[in-house]
Amino acid sequence: MFTSARNQTTTPAAPRIPKTPNTNVRSANRPALFNEQLATPRQPHHAQTAHTPFRSKTPTTARSRPGTPSLAQSQSRGKNETCLMSKETHAVFENADVPAEVREYLRTMRGSGYAFSSVIDQKSSYAVIITHTQLLAWQYGHKPNATRPYDAYPVEQASNSNELQYLPKVCIVPSQSNDLRKPSGLLACTVRGDLRYWQSLVYGPEHRKDGFVEGLEEGEWIQNMVLLDKTTYMAATNLCKLFKITIPTVEENPVTCEEVKQAKGWRKSIGLNFLGWGGGGLLGQLDKKLVTVVKGGMSESDVTLVSNVGLHIWSVSRNEVGHKLVTEQDLLALIKPSLQMDRMDVDDEEEEEQLGFNVQILDADRTSDGKLCLLVSFLDEQGDGYRHFALVILAEVAEGRKQFVIHEKKHLEVKRGPEESNNDVKLHLSDDGITAFVVFPHVVVVTSTASDVNFEDDITLGNMDDQIVAFAAKEGVPDGSRSVAIGVSSGGCLLKFLVDEEKVRARKGVVERDAPSEIQKGSQAYEKLEQAVYYPGRGQNTVVLDLGGFTADEINEAAVELADSILRGDSAHYSEVTATDVHLQDRLRQLDLLLRSIIDGSVKDNVTPHTIESLLANAEKIYAALKLWEHLDKVMAGSEETWTGYHDQGHYGGILDVAIKQYLNDVGQGTDDLDVFFRKHVANVAGVLEHVQRQDRGVAQRDLGTVARVQEGNKVFLMLYFAARDIRQDWMRRWGFKREGVVRPWLAADNLPDNLQEQYELTCALFPDERVPSNRERIVSNHERVLSNQAAELADELFGIYEAEIQYLGTQTNDANAQKKLEQIVKKKAILQPQIIAPLVKIGRTPEAFNLAEKYKNFAMLAKLSVEQAGYAKGIEFYVENYKRDFAFELFEFYLAKGAYQALLTQPRQYGDYVDEFLKGKELPQIKWIQDVGAGRFGDAHESLTRSAKEEDSVVKRRLALNLSKLAYVASLDVENMADFDRSEGGKVVQRITKATDSLGVLDELRHHYAAYVEAAGKSREPFDRKVTTVMNVLYGNVWRDQNTLARLMEVDVRRIMGGEFVGMDALVDLLTLGHENQPVERGENFEACLEGLWLRARLEERDVSAGLRALWRRAWLSVDWEDIMREKGRGHSTQHTDRLRHTIVYRLLLQVKQHEIDQSLVLPPSACVEPAPLDFYAQRLATLPPSEHGDLARNIYHENQALDKLVREQSADKWFAELCNYANQEAAVNGMELDR
Repeated sequence: MFTSARNQTTTPAAPRIPKTPNTNVRSANRPALFNEQLATPRQPHHAQTAHTPFRSKTPTTARSRPGTPSLAQSQSRGKNETCLMSKETHAVFENADVPAEVREYLRTMRGSGYAFSSVIDQKSSYAVIITHTQLLAWQYGHKPNATRPYDAYPVEQASNSNELQYLPKVCIVPSQSNDLRKPSGLLACTVRGDLRYWQSLVYGPEHRKDGFVEGLEEGEWIQNMVLLDKTTYMAATNLCKLFKITIPTVEENPVTCEEVKQAKGWRKSIGLNFLGWGGGGLLGQLDKKLVTVVKGGMSESDVTLVSNVGLHIWSVSRNEVGHKLVTEQDLLALIKPSLQMDRMDVDDEEEEEQLGFNVQILDADRTSDGKLCLLVSFLDEQGDGYRHFALVILAEVAEGRKQFVIHEKKHLEVKRGPEESNNDVKLHLSDDGITAFVVFPHVVVVTSTASDVNFEDDITLGNMDDQIVAFAAKEGVPDGSRSVAIGVSSGGCLLKFLVDEEKVRARKGVVERDAPSEIQKGSQAYEKLEQAVYYPGRGQNTVVLDLGGFTADEINEAAVELADSILRGDSAHYSEVTATDVHLQDRLRQLDLLLRSIIDGSVKDNVTPHTIESLLANAEKIYAALKLWEHLDKVMAGSEETWTGYHDQGHYGGILDVAIKQYLNDVGQGTDDLDVFFRKHVANVAGVLEHVQRQDRGVAQRDLGTVARVQEGNKVFLMLYFAARDIRQDWMRRWGFKREGVVRPWLAADNLPDNLQEQYELTCALFPDERVPSNRERIVSNHERVLSNQAAELADELFGIYEAEIQYLGTQTNDANAQKKLEQIVKKKAILQPQIIAPLVKIGRTPEAFNLAEKYKNFAMLAKLSVEQAGYAKGIEFYVENYKRDFAFELFEFYLAKGAYQALLTQPRQYGDYVDEFLKGKELPQIKWIQDVGAGRFGDAHESLTRSAKEEDSVVKRRLALNLSKLAYVASLDVENMADFDRSEGGKVVQRITKATDSLGVLDELRHHYAAYVEAAGKSREPFDRKVTTVMNVLYGNVWRDQNTLARLMEVDVRRIMGGEFVGMDALVDLLTLGHENQPVERGENFEACLEGLWLRARLEERDVSAGLRALWRRAWLSVDWEDIMREKGRGHSTQHTDRLRHTIVYRLLLQVKQHEIDQSLVLPPSACVEPAPLDFYAQRLATLPPSEHGDLARNIYHENQALDKLVREQSADKWFAELCNYANQEAAVNGMELDR
């Protein structure tokens, strides 16, 4: 269902930029400049150059003045060279022999913010662009090869952040023969020592040999590499360790590498101790750091290491042994006093030392006559506060001394601020060593090393974004009177610097300078800013912007007004004939110039965050429009697919074509010319999204056509959002901004977030409800893969917009409406995030779901995903480690909700404090005690276990909790005399816990009792419900037959006991006093157990047991046939009468009180038991029955009370009570206890 537009006349697609493989899911929709996954971004260019007070402002865009004798006029240059600036002594040319693909690649790398560099070789005319993943080799000075303008050579990708700080070191290997027509090779060494050698650049990247630098220590890397001879290279590390690399002359031989080491005892033999560096010398200093390595020294086979403290010259043998450390010398001790003397006033000459004088060695090169030229910088804190630069030329004292002295010093006029890094400043000498090029990031200082010449000039790149990334100055022109240097800029320019040394010598004492041209002051800040934006570099020299005469409000207002004019595209400076993409790029560049003008000048402190963010928002819209135009162009050119339906309808630009035309119609533009939108309606570029969604909205079927339409619509959505975010991040990083949220994000305006959410939901709806389980292999169609990827990106952008909106609203503290909306947005976001993240798992994007939950700090969702998704549990430790209690508490909440107590309590020991803090706010005694025991808090564990026992349903678990509670309590005590323990308060607590544990025995006995009756009835194999019915029929038949509320309550209680569950005393009172009518002995025992249980409950739990106690005694009195006992007494059978009384349940209870020392307050006469029990006594059990049945229970209780009341009134039950007490006292007289009557 996809097609490419046919017969469309458009500009061909741009050549493909070489790049390393990219696994980023966003790569398909991101701008080309972000497809390179390389390295740590470079520092913003302005941070390196903005505050450098170079005096000369000679931009490379300048032309020679008419009539001025210039070097360019007498120099026969190549037909592809353009003179950028020319003077009598020197000139700069731009060479056009740079393949367009290479130029585009350099510009792309520059815009991407990723680190890269380059090397260049004048002999072979080869240059190599260096990244962390590949080397791009190309040849200049020749007509580019149309089929292969460059070759990409892979190198090992950096594996950690430390390695990402440094790029591989590369040398272009000269031909093994003297014939320059023979092809050159390429040698690369990564910072960790991986060697790659390609014998010939002609053969391409496939033919290579590998090697490795052995012996690198932790924190050590390859920092420099130079050619010693045709087959030997010297690599030096940051710790000044030297390695000899030998490349093979025969194809079968490997690349070898050996460390250059000092022979044992050799240092002493040559007398280096005499020089003052015995016991390890400079190489043994722990703070040494390599500056550079230079070929040559005392002889041709020597190599000079220059460190931050001194130099070290090695004589390198061709064999594996025989390397010698020729000399070491403390250069700082040599240079610093001399530079100090140069800076001192005449009156201070007697001072031996100045405080606050800092010297740094930056680079070094060797002159043609063997002298060593050092580039140094120094900061005199007692002087002007700037860092100054100088060339210091060293010469050997005398043959045999092996020491250097200062031959000459050359102070440069260039200076920098003290806070700026100087690691990016390099020194290059011409072939004869007379001309020196000091290369800053975008300034080249040309000077002479000759002692009788005072010549210096600065050549500044016209584009502040440009940097010199490669420079070479070791080849002169044939007559030998001119120095030639070649430089490559990050903007893709090949620059040639030509210096006529004879004319330089002739100008002794002349310092070449061009004063900046003056800017005519306008009356309005707007006009001033227009000058900076629309006329950059039109004069001979750099345009200087002066806004010092305007107030902060005027500057900010003018900047925003001009930025809005650029956004609208309504300026007279724009040409209607300019190509649309160029037009948009110009507007973007002009915004960049405007931003630079107000933040790089003297008024930068007056620029408000509101102004900056307004300019950034405009840049986002223009860049988004540019990306949409490029996409439209590709679709029309056929290099991007589109749904066939659009093509059939004549919309060769696909869904974006349709949407733009609909937008133009809606705003009454009266045209369907797409250019009009991109020139006049960029300010509302997001308005096209609503019309894109119109094409996708309402799709009801999941066919390939629908998928194609939604996929194409998603691409447009993401293209716009990506573009806005990419340029915002790029500019903020480049200029060092931090988003403060003072301007409302334009992508959060109107209904754009809702449109984005609807697009996401529409995409997810195209996937079937049922997915194949994640643990099974599944081949997903290409369209589903793309759609799921797009869904993840849409979700990310949606959350990002809400974050930006929340940040903005948070700054509007004085706006009540804004604060109200902020509250609404925060709530909406909290509800929305789980709804958006969860579908990603369904559509196979689990990693993205995790990423979003983590990125936007939705820890509840992150915890849920971590636990539920197979294979992700290991990430829990990482999240707890990084997000602390914020994640831990959400994880614990999820465990609780799922009942995963074991997972909660088996957290790693280091997270114990989080578990403690979490459980403190929870009523969870059943698990808190485990944490308390683990932490040694036994008293707390005892309390938790006691509460847990009360809440536990299982008899076994309740008994276990009580036993553990007793152990924890004993462990918490500090008992010195165990003999007195039982009488102590602690002993009494232990006794109470023991009795509470023992009281559970009645439940066990009942359960076994019930089981015995089931076995006796032959029902042991019956279902559980039938066993319960059997027990009710056999033991509680008189209640069960009525099938009233009390019967149903007792059935529930029997079921629980038979199932091993706990029932309370209210239930036990019924179960122990209402059954066993035909088993008097067992029934009496049950009453006794019931009384003891009530007694324990009153003592242990301090609860009111009066209702249960009255029920017990009431049923005990009602269990006796008092009329028969009275008849027997009337017949004069005294003995039989007394015996009958002693066999009543009432008597057994009275005797139990005496024998077990039960509190006599538990003994109740019949008249005290007439009061009915309140329904509250049955409240917990009644909760299982509907309220309509509660009245039935009240009636049962009423009838029972009426029966006892009758017994009291008609049978004089209280008299019987007194008689029974008397008999019990007699039987227990030996115990000395009597019952109250």
